[in-house]
Amino acid sequence: ASHLRTQVEELTEKLLAAETSRRRLHNEVQELKGNIRTYCRVRPPSREEAHERETTGVTPLTVEEEDGLVRLDRGVGHDAGEFWFDRAFSESAGQTEVFEEVKDLVQSALDGYNVSLLAYGQTGAGKTHTMI
Repeated sequence: ASHLRTQVEELTEKLLAAETSRRRLHNEVQELKGNIRTYCRVRPPSREEAHERETTGVTPLTVEEEDGLVRLDRGVGHDAGEFWFDRAFSESAGQTEVFEEVKDLVQSALDGYNVSLLAYGQTGAGKTHTMI
């Protein structure tokens, strides 16, 4: 019994050391990725917007997810607007896909580090949908 108790104590110490090391390394990786990151999530079109797309055949924006590029088409005679982010999510991106991108930040918060996730956009843009 004494041998088992000693073995449990040794394994507990190893586990604590490994967990401390995991936390430190995880958060070093997060810092290397950048302390400030910007993401863009494009909401699905409203009924009116979808109808307009079908009628005109014009898609007002394109998203290059992995490159983090959102390009706005403002119509003939207007310059297209290009916006760059660390990652962009198209209107078809689901909650799981968004969470996969930010889950390491959530882990950092659980590890006791200070983390802020902010959602910004106009009314009806999908902020609450994204954060829940």
